[in-house]
Amino acid sequence: HLLADDTMPTAAVLEQPLMPELASIAGTIRELCRIFP
Repeated sequence: HLLADDTMPTAAVLEQPLMPELASIAGTIRELCRIFP
């Protein structure tokens, strides 16, 4: 149970910072598509 309790919050913490990064990466890809049609 301890491992499960420790893993769940860690996964949630790791997922939060990744979302903005993925959004910024998606935005960068869109900009590259505009530059290189």
